[in-house]
Amino acid sequence: MPLRESETKILLALLAGGETPIMSLPKKAGLGSNAVYNSIRWLTDRGLVRESREDVLPRRRFISLTDRGTKIAELLRDVENNLQKSKLVS
Repeated sequence: MPLRESETKILLALLAGGETPIMSLPKKAGLGSNAVYNSIRWLTDRGLVRESREDVLPRRRFISLTDRGTKIAELLRDVENNLQKSKLVS
C-alpha cells in the first residue's frame, strides 16, 4: 500500500524535527489529530516510526523515525526538493 499524504507529512516533520511529542505532531505536520494517530499506527506497523514514553510523570509519548523510516523520509524530501526545482525552472 502506498504512502498517503498524511504519512508523508509525518515522516517529513519527523525528519526535520527529530523525536517529537505526539501531542505536537498535528501542528508540525499540518494535520488533524485523527489523521496523525491513524497514520502513526500505519507507520508503526510498517516499521517506519517508533513510539517511546518518558519514565517520569507525565509520561509523554514521543514518536521518532526508525532507520528505515529515516531512509524513506530522506527519499521523500529529495523528491520534494526536485519537484520544487523543476517548478522554478519551468
